[in-house]
Amino acid sequence: MTPQEILFNEIGNNLENSIQGNLFGKPCFKINKKAYVCFFQNEMVFKLKGEAHHEALSLDASKLCG
Repeated sequence: MTPQEILFNEIGNNLENSIQGNLFGKPCFKINKKAYVCFFQNEMVFKLKGEAHHEALSLDASKLCG
């Protein structure tokens, strides 16, 4: 397990109501059975929309996935 994947798991496991699972074969975390973050190509990938999406893209090293 890479240091990045260890950090991904630590973050997800410490968030309230967050359950570890899989999304299209990739590790993810879900709240209320809905995935909000997954681990892909050694990076955390978030499902965001609206202002949160815009704000996240303004952060250093953020990028669109797809």
